[in-house]
Amino acid sequence: MNAMDEVERLAREWLEHGLEDLRAADAHHRSADLAPRTTCWFAQQAVEKAMKSLLVLDQIEYPLSHDLAEIHKLLPRPLASASRHNLKRLSEFAIQARYPGPWPRLERADAETALAAAHDVLEEVRERFDQPR
Repeated sequence: MNAMDEVERLAREWLEHGLEDLRAADAHHRSADLAPRTTCWFAQQAVEKAMKSLLVLDQIEYPLSHDLAEIHKLLPRPLASASRHNLKRLSEFAIQARYPGPWPRLERADAETALAAAHDVLEEVRERFDQPR
């Protein structure tokens, strides 16, 4: 396997992890018994991994950070889908959804907003992988 094949394999692995997180978010959201905060966290993770998959594909180093706006700025071609959503708010779910703290309780509407963003971003990222390089 040449170096470019390895880069693409790793990038696709990042994307697949993001898609798994999105499927987990969807499944979690369908259960009325489970907290919306976990749906928010899975959705945030899906977006983060999808954007990082593009950075891996373009061989761009990325920070060990959950700040989606900062990660998005590193992309050579911005994602139109990411621009339509509040990446700052979605980034907050990486912490607020996982740890107790002084922030408001995440509700079902938050989860629905996070899911919409994740679906949009993942769809656009998948389309980019399907385009010739």
